[in-house]
Amino acid sequence: STGEVTALNFDPNGEASLQFGELSGAEEFALIFFAANSQPTQFGIEVKSGTFSESSSRFLAAPSPLLSDSDPQDDDPTTLFHSILREEEGLIGQALQASVSEKAMATGTGKLATISQPWEERCAGGAGILVKVLSSMNNTDQYDLVCARRVQATAHADYYVEESALDLLPDSLLNPVIEGFESKINRQREILGHESDVNSDGRFAVCFCSGVNRLGAQVGGYITGFFFGADLFPQSSLPASNEKELLFISIPDPAGRYGIPVASDFWASNIAPSVLPHEYQHMINYRYKVLDHNIGAEEGWANEGLSHLLEDLHAFDGNPLPQAGKENPSRVSLFLEAPDQASFISGTTLAQRGGAYLFFRYLYEQANLNRFPEAQSGTALLTNLLQSPYKGVKNIEAATGWSFRNLLLDFYATVQLSQTGITENPRYNFHGIDLFGDQNDNRGTILAGVRSKALVGFPIQDGLRSPGGLFFNLQAGAIQGAGSKLQLLADPNMIPGGAVIRIH
Repeated sequence: STGEVTALNFDPNGEASLQFGELSGAEEFALIFFAANSQPTQFGIEVKSGTFSESSSRFLAAPSPLLSDSDPQDDDPTTLFHSILREEEGLIGQALQASVSEKAMATGTGKLATISQPWEERCAGGAGILVKVLSSMNNTDQYDLVCARRVQATAHADYYVEESALDLLPDSLLNPVIEGFESKINRQREILGHESDVNSDGRFAVCFCSGVNRLGAQVGGYITGFFFGADLFPQSSLPASNEKELLFISIPDPAGRYGIPVASDFWASNIAPSVLPHEYQHMINYRYKVLDHNIGAEEGWANEGLSHLLEDLHAFDGNPLPQAGKENPSRVSLFLEAPDQASFISGTTLAQRGGAYLFFRYLYEQANLNRFPEAQSGTALLTNLLQSPYKGVKNIEAATGWSFRNLLLDFYATVQLSQTGITENPRYNFHGIDLFGDQNDNRGTILAGVRSKALVGFPIQDGLRSPGGLFFNLQAGAIQGAGSKLQLLADPNMIPGGAVIRIH
């Protein structure tokens, strides 16, 4: 029936078949393939009528000529810089947990890193502090020492503005941003847990720094902000450390004084409200994975996907199914253009971030519908993901109680069906992001659903990169021309999955 999702059943050899009943010729189907391998490997698939041939085996065993040698990359400075930071954090977490002296930090499950005599130097006649701001896109040992004035102190955090940029952040612009973030901090802690406190001051710090803008300018772009786990370790081991929990946030720069011009109103509407909860998630995540469980930093794709999801949860406090934040739809648009290419577990390009965000968004919504045995709500799911001693795909399977393959099956079926009107089943519809239409994100983003390929003749050979999804549109006439039976074959090294869905 229309809207029915039927899983493809592959045998151990990667073969499956589809036998269609009597067709009138007006029916239309979606055929979806995906790979549930937890490594971003390229795989070939084939669809044909009749039996498979030796040429099929040769094609499937060879690298797909339809895919590039590596994941598609982009030159977004934030993407590139965050990739560097996440990689560095992984190395730091592994190396320093065992080597830093007991006086400097405590190790072992349930214990936090502590710094015996935290570094802090005053400036501006005592009204500010010196802050080390990374100054290189390629070397995390290089930094600028700047004076940052404290402009606000709350029960949660100290807020600083780099002294040279005070004129760009008047109270009328900055106070609403701080107030908005402050109103959500307790909620974010409730969902994720609490950040560390390595300097034992009971709070974290936020620096609105032009140095963040200058970093992006090095590659002709714009970086919105960052958290770097190195700040939680002693300077004796990491000279660039600030020895405190610290978020670095870019500043508005209408005249392009420090790099790419950024209008004050766009900074206040899109950038600041998104980047604050985004980077705060990284801070909390680092505490549990590195300092508590000593397993190294969360895998970059999952860390970024969770941070993008927290941009949504930050937007509508108290709503269990909030709308998408301002900055996420544009990334989703890139993912939907080529989901077979954007292996969201292998990197953090804008398209990959869009896929990871949408995947976590789906898990969060379905947990709120009580569909997972290990997470009876979206909040429980995120708590599980942040505070567990696991990372990556294994972490997701433990947090939900479902296999990665079954999660991908429902996710890709939902990418195909959501908001099409074909089914009202909440299992196959997103509730907080519409995959069709104007996204009202101040970027002009218009989503048009997933891009499908027409499957009009057989055989057809194609490829994907795990866990990417291939989407085909299949008309009844093509099925009838194949004798109403299709043979499907996947690379023998692939963990294959997929579904056929009647859409008309």
